[in-house]
Amino acid sequence: MNMKKIIFSVVALSASFLVSADHCGGKVDFGPVYVHVDVLESGHTIKKLDMAGAKLNGTIMLKEGYGFCVKPDILYASGHGELIAGAVGFGHVTPINDDCCITPSIGLTLTNLRTSANFPTGLQAPYPESVHLRERFRSSAPYIALDVNYNICKGFRICGNVQYAWSRTHTKIEGQGTFKGDSKGASYALMLEKDINQEWSIHLGAAYNLSLSHEKHGLRGYGIKLGLARWF
Repeated sequence: MNMKKIIFSVVALSASFLVSADHCGGKVDFGPVYVHVDVLESGHTIKKLDMAGAKLNGTIMLKEGYGFCVKPDILYASGHGELIAGAVGFGHVTPINDDCCITPSIGLTLTNLRTSANFPTGLQAPYPESVHLRERFRSSAPYIALDVNYNICKGFRICGNVQYAWSRTHTKIEGQGTFKGDSKGASYALMLEKDINQEWSIHLGAAYNLSLSHEKHGLRGYGIKLGLARWF
């Protein structure tokens, strides 16, 4: 049976944002997420996935105040598939002025996506024109990123993130074997955050990601998150 080989890559759909306090050990936040993923073949959407889940991420300073930090990130979502993504980054929180600071960082994202899809067989009636098979995609993606944090007013800020990743992907299709591929792409995230007090804040964030191979096979995704953060 002549099956088309589709190679995918996945990177995390939203980013960890930097801390914004002068004397702070970092922050950890958690909240529900909604994720939509378009599966692309040759630049065309062949399957749409909608998933809901939760995300845990943070920024942990290596010493209080500004300076070097570690940025862990875990995402789980399920629905039309099951998505698990984990990342760890290393960056530097750098103040620009009293209201703005940036965090350049590098890191690695590991992703596992399970789903299923209809694959064309290349046959004509009375034979089936397609078969429904399970798929599993695993990828590792080194990345570079830049976070920007701006205080709109006291206790209220806007945070942005740009990330570019290079992914190596293993795709396993039921009964067809495992295929390897490479892809690259950028993701963008934006978040509004409001302090409740000196230890807690709430935020609403959104992210967009596009990651394609040279043949334009890959994934396009976006997501939203509502989170509660604990500063320490």
